[in-house]
Amino acid sequence: MGAIAGLTYPTMVEHNGLVYLTGHREGKVCFRRSADGGGSWLRFLDGSEEKEIGPGDEARAGLVKVESGGRRLLAAVANGAAIEVYVSVDDGETWVMEGEV
Repeated sequence: MGAIAGLTYPTMVEHNGLVYLTGHREGKVCFRRSADGGGSWLRFLDGSEEKEIGPGDEARAGLVKVESGGRRLLAAVANGAAIEVYVSVDDGETWVMEGEV
């Protein structure tokens, strides 16, 4: 699959007019948000357009699930034989592995 926003194996989910994107860069799963269908990317509090979720296998894409108005996000990340679930409760600013929240 081609790259979107420089990320390989992209997965996009739309929720309440926002597009949430996960994809791979250099062995890590990364996350972006857009309010215009991916034409531009929303900035996080530190000014960046992208946040790292965690390490993951490039051949197996991450998946984002959006809950409760977009504030809580879940990402399932393939890492070897395991599927690790990461959670963000601040709209993607920070990510922790489920169970560490």
